[in-house]
Parts: sequence; structure tokens; C-alpha cells
Amino acid sequence: ILFSGLLLLLETRTNSTVTAVNQRIDVQREIDLNKAREGEIRSSFTDQYLTRTQILSDYLTEHPDQMTREGLEELSRTARADYLMRFDSAGHELVSSNSYTGFSADANLSEEYRAVLLGYPYAVAGPAADPYTGRMQLGTAVLMTDSKGTPDGFLLAVYSAVELAAELDRMRS
Repeated sequence: ILFSGLLLLLETRTNSTVTAVNQRIDVQREIDLNKAREGEIRSSFTDQYLTRTQILSDYLTEHPDQMTREGLEELSRTARADYLMRFDSAGHELVSSNSYTGFSADANLSEEYRAVLLGYPYAVAGPAADPYTGRMQLGTAVLMTDSKGTPDGFLLAVYSAVELAAELDRMRS
């Protein structure tokens, strides 16, 4: 009887241990699945912001007369960007929709944007805190070309990471 009781106790403990392990595995799978979904959603929103920037770049290529501070301000509002900046092929700011001036890719911008200066079609930086405003932002840079297709600098569009997070929260709900 004692042996049977010990066997029953051992079996009960084994079953509860197996059940607990299975529950932990299920919870971990759910966490991993949610992370994967969130990564896909985040990637799709980043792609959406990158597409907005590409559309703005194409528009500015077709309408160079809009490459003024006022023109960029209007486009920035339309695209719901915090600001837009146009840089030449050396990485120096040509025009901006905000009050920041004198920026260059070497001194003031994230390292991620240098890829565009090397001819890569786009670059994404962030979300990260803007060193000047402290606001969390996501930056997208798109290579711009002249009428012959030669690289001619890039357009930088910076979007609020808070708005991105709000969009992600809405998608999770």
C-alpha cells in the first residue's frame, strides 16, 4: 500500500510538472507569435512611411519649384511628417521645412543615412530620440536623382514615433 501510495504521489507530481511545462511552452509560443506579428506590423508601417517619402521625392523631382521652405512645409503637412529636409549629393542640407539649418550627413545626422549617399535607394533610422527636440522619431531617407538618373542627394522625411506607436496599438486591438 505504501509503495502504491508513493507511486500515485510520484505520478501526480509528474503530471503536474508536465502540465506546468506545457503551459509555459504555450505561453512562450504565444509571446513569440505576438512578437512576430508586431514585427510584421512595424515593418509594414515602416514601409508605409518609406513609400510616403518616395512619393514626396518623386513629386519634388517632377516639381523642383516646390523645393522651397514653404513648399516643403506644405508637403510635410500633407504627408503628416514632422519635417522634410533636402540634401545634396555631398550630404549638405539644401532646404528644410523646419527652422533647422546647416545640417550635414557627416555632422548632424544618423549614420544610417550615409547609405543613401553611397547610392543605396533608401535608409531608415529609428525610432530614436531626436537629439535636438528629444521627441521619438522615425526617419526615412530616399535617394533623389537628376533628370538623367544620376544620384543627386536625398530627401529626408522624419515622422513621429509616437504616432507610429499609436497606429501599432490600434492594430493590436
